[in-house]
Amino acid sequence: MFIEALSRLIVRAEPSVSVDVFRLGCDIVSDPPKVHYWLYEPIGNLLKWSLISLPPEERGPLVIDCLEFPLPPGGQPAQYDWPEPAGELFSYDTPPDRPPGEARWHACVARLLAAVAETGNTRTRAVHRLAYLAAHECLEQGERQEFGRLLWSSRDPVRGGLPRDVDLFPHVIAGLPGIGDLDPVAVARSYLFETALAPVDETLLGPGDAERRLQCIGVAAHGREPFARMLPDRNEAVKLLDGIAALIANLPADNGPFKAQMRERLVTVAGSVIGSAILPQLEAADLTSLRWGVVDLCAAPGSGGGTLAGLHELARISPDMVPRVGADLRRAIARGDILDVNGAARSIRNWAYAARNDRFPPLPEPLKDALIAALEVGVRHGLQARLWCARHLLQADALSTSQVEALSAVLADFRKELAYDLMPREGPEAIGITVARAECVRLADALVAAGYPAAEWTDDIEADPLPEVRFARLNVE
Repeated sequence: MFIEALSRLIVRAEPSVSVDVFRLGCDIVSDPPKVHYWLYEPIGNLLKWSLISLPPEERGPLVIDCLEFPLPPGGQPAQYDWPEPAGELFSYDTPPDRPPGEARWHACVARLLAAVAETGNTRTRAVHRLAYLAAHECLEQGERQEFGRLLWSSRDPVRGGLPRDVDLFPHVIAGLPGIGDLDPVAVARSYLFETALAPVDETLLGPGDAERRLQCIGVAAHGREPFARMLPDRNEAVKLLDGIAALIANLPADNGPFKAQMRERLVTVAGSVIGSAILPQLEAADLTSLRWGVVDLCAAPGSGGGTLAGLHELARISPDMVPRVGADLRRAIARGDILDVNGAARSIRNWAYAARNDRFPPLPEPLKDALIAALEVGVRHGLQARLWCARHLLQADALSTSQVEALSAVLADFRKELAYDLMPREGPEAIGITVARAECVRLADALVAAGYPAAEWTDDIEADPLPEVRFARLNVE
């Protein structure tokens, strides 16, 4: 109980205290077999939040501590809950600062390489840490070669020959060392795009191979630094869309709860692939009536928002579709569920930047008005996504003077509505409320840069008690 309580309070601490608490968490697990598995989760929370509470520029010196953190003890239950502070290095893209020739780093990397030669969760965690170093080019040449040899020494034929026991997405594996003539990029692309999607296994309660592959393709299309995006080419995109159409058409008609859940899950993950990986690659000639039907199905309200995120591509493919696309996005940004709002916000943002480069028709004025009007309603679900979208439209010079003035006025209102003592504590409105505060800070900076006042959000940002708000200017997407 003490550890969990401390993890919730540490976000308000001074940096020096956060460092001490982080090292306390490391000391608690210095002898892994003696740590009861009931403590795994609270210790993990303590390490996570003490690290996150530090300013990003002060996290670098703790990288070596994260990499030296004990790997999961063999033979213990619930190994998957074993704390992994190095995971936060990936999540927040903290660059490692490895001094040349330092013995402590050499010894740490050697221990991790030895663990990669093992199996199961020990190998998986060691691979993750070395992948982080490899992605940031912090492995010496000999270490990189040995990592490649050990990584590819055990391959999974079910997953197209990708390494076994690594729990990494294929586009991440593509950026890691190979061995001999083996090309990691070719292996990853082959698994993602060249093999036909297997039919859905109705006996499975969880995701099957087709769903897992679609999930991997969707994540690869969104790839973020230090890993490159991986997209299908046009022919591969058409093949994928036809595969998705066949999967959905062959789903069982049974309306029982398990089958309905299977269908909903498949439509959601397929929609993400359609929006992020398929639509950007298609041309007008590719969209037959059958393929249109699949796009329509996955873009329907409540379908996960993935296809909505790429719906603006239809304005490029067929300019005649602009009114319909604009109407669909307008409804989603105004009154969709939280996933639909997220998808519509991303599509509107991407459309605005593409139109500025003359690659797309202009963003419809009613769509921009709908976004501003949705913000004027006040605090509700999807607020962070709407604020994020509005900031990008401002930075893309896509808003009129009257729209910017309305945006400035509504941001001032949010200063009161998002005060910590007034913000909602439960219900859909409470989801993402602190990241909405962070987005208000970024929007305020954009308004100030455009010549509009927003001092109520910019003056006392460093004093905010939550790190996601304090460091909002350092984490800008």
